[in-house]
Amino acid sequence: MTPLDNTTAAFECLWDAKRYLLRAADQLEGETRSEIQATLSEVAHARNRLEKLLIVVQEQTPSVPRPPTGSGA
Repeated sequence: MTPLDNTTAAFECLWDAKRYLLRAADQLEGETRSEIQATLSEVAHARNRLEKLLIVVQEQTPSVPRPPTGSGA
């Protein structure tokens, strides 16, 4: 995998983590809910930082020519 692939995959994982933590927080109460929400905030912050880095990695990644498509006839 390329650096862009790896950065994109990491971003997607953080996006999913945010969604699952939101679901968990909705189903919990008390101190555990507060801890989940604090973790959610950290994950969201990391995801936002990674999103900015993803743009930088995209700009630094050279374009790779795609193979021709079609029947070749």
